[in-house]
Amino acid sequence: MDYTIEDITTNGSDYSVETTSGTAIFANGQQFYTLSIPTFDDSDEEEVESFEVTLSNLTGNGALKTDTVAIVTITDNDGAESPTTTISINSTMDYIVEEGMPITIYVDRTGDLTGSVSVSYEVTSGTAIESDYVYDKGTLVFEDQQDIATITVQTAWDGTYEGDETFNVILSDASSGAMIDNDTAVVTIVEDEMDLGTGDYEPDVAYGAVLNNYLLVFEHYDEALAEAL
Repeated sequence: MDYTIEDITTNGSDYSVETTSGTAIFANGQQFYTLSIPTFDDSDEEEVESFEVTLSNLTGNGALKTDTVAIVTITDNDGAESPTTTISINSTMDYIVEEGMPITIYVDRTGDLTGSVSVSYEVTSGTAIESDYVYDKGTLVFEDQQDIATITVQTAWDGTYEGDETFNVILSDASSGAMIDNDTAVVTIVEDEMDLGTGDYEPDVAYGAVLNNYLLVFEHYDEALAEAL
């Protein structure tokens, strides 16, 4: 079986062959024949180029199919890089929340905003444990031209003094065409309970004592306790 190699939009210097025509010989029982055509990597900015390989003149037993032409496309790897989109946790925010309240994490998309991209997220423990927040994982989707998305995590109030604790919201596995920059938000859960062992208290916590059917509110626990006694 004969073959020929002909330029379509190439100029012959984009690939290398000893000859532009030849004969492929199949031995008895042979099913496949490989024709290797190396291409050159140059530094020129070029449009997509192509050449074709045509089969003809099959001899022996058999017949050529109607599809006897293979078109080979050479794409250019020079010039400007493809636009990319970057997904990152907004690092200008302070992610601090009082226990029992929700916290919103802001995720930014910058760069090329064309089309939709997605990124996975998961809430993981730091010094806090899963009973201190509602565990969540999922996929955050940015639609075409969308540059901000949010993740909301609910924290739990347990009535027990534990001190300030932290958990993390982590991004991973961005979809094709997207890259992740800042992938982690560290969230601090602020304790709102009094440490009875040290006498420490939070200044925004009010303590009450009932006196003559009236509720008196004090900033300090010991003042409320003295009035109640």
